[in-house]
Amino acid sequence: MKSMKLIKQRSFWTILVVSAVVTSTAWAADVKPVAQGARLYVAGHSFHQGIAPALLENLATVAGISNQVLVGKLFVGGSSVSQVWERSAREGNLRAALQAGQVDVLTLSPHRLLPDPGIDKFVDLGLAGNPHLRVTIQQSWLPFDDTTGHGRDPDPQGKLPIDWDAMTGAKLLAMHELYYRELDQQVRAVNERCGKPVAFLVPMGRAVIALREKVRLGQAPGIKTQAALFRDRMGHPGPALTLLNAYCHFAVIYRRSPVGLAALAAPPEISQVVDAALNRLLQQIAWETVIAEPLSGVRLTPAATHAGG
Repeated sequence: MKSMKLIKQRSFWTILVVSAVVTSTAWAADVKPVAQGARLYVAGHSFHQGIAPALLENLATVAGISNQVLVGKLFVGGSSVSQVWERSAREGNLRAALQAGQVDVLTLSPHRLLPDPGIDKFVDLGLAGNPHLRVTIQQSWLPFDDTTGHGRDPDPQGKLPIDWDAMTGAKLLAMHELYYRELDQQVRAVNERCGKPVAFLVPMGRAVIALREKVRLGQAPGIKTQAALFRDRMGHPGPALTLLNAYCHFAVIYRRSPVGLAALAAPPEISQVVDAALNRLLQQIAWETVIAEPLSGVRLTPAATHAGG
């Protein structure tokens, strides 16, 4: 029984890694870990807001990365990148900062509707100001565990008939396959059009699926149900997913493993839920998922395996 369970677990991880590789092709890119702190601008929807810029600042500090700067942030709930582009014409300093070359890394989070021309608009504007700009594209997860992204009609009490815990990793991968493929295609198309790697995929969606499978198998310390990972029935990230998201972005932005980082001075809503064992699992899932994703721009090198450099 034990060996059969191990085979099943390995099979799921094989599916997770292979499905990332066969649907993606990456440009050759500089894979050396980034030593200098990045000038960041964080823009996107509410699933992306869980990136928590303060957590990224903390991660950079404990990893020995100096001079990281949050240039700005712009969040638009339920938005596509095109909607963020339109909002940026009226709010915040995002466009001005890109034009002035004040941003090293811009983080974006597309909606399910792809391709999204807003991605190309931000890339073009940003490259004109800083030819070394990197744009990270967050791969999210489907709201309500529903392929339409809108959920099903609520019952008279307003409760959506969702059973998070009925989902297996394999089912979730199949459900997300079209979204992942279309997002991969746009990221590759951006890089091909620019003639160099500019857009990099943050495979948070796959990391969420990997964590949910760990929960289902009873291998996530302190997390008893998949539903406990979310703040609401739509699927907004709870404490563990917020931290997982920060680790995935850290790994892509700095091409470094978060595994082994010192305990975070996380806000109470995270530290009260995520103990040392769960924190390490989140770090491992983030790193394994990022290095398995060809479009992340991160490769497993001796230097990249240590968070501190």
